[in-house]
Amino acid sequence: MANYFSKGDGTSCSYEYDFGDDWCHELVLEESVERSGITERLLLGGARAFPPEDCGSTPGYEDCVAVSRGEAPEHADPGLASWLGEWDPELFDLAEVKVRFDR
Repeated sequence: MANYFSKGDGTSCSYEYDFGDDWCHELVLEESVERSGITERLLLGGARAFPPEDCGSTPGYEDCVAVSRGEAPEHADPGLASWLGEWDPELFDLAEVKVRFDR
């Protein structure tokens, strides 16, 4: 984090995940907290489930959310609901994700 959010530097940076699908994120530093000990990363909060793998970047993800709500856009793949199964875009378990994320 210090590489991007050092004192006196900017409070945001861009991050691209999965160069093939162009998942672009804008990370914003909202608060800095001094902690004892060494932590590589620590998740403080979040919202929504991880997107389904290979769903097609932001437009594909938006289609997945709409289909999961029963609001399939006309252009959506007719098999998308079956492919998604029981995926719930609103599901987020902070404790479960922290187990996998925090270091």
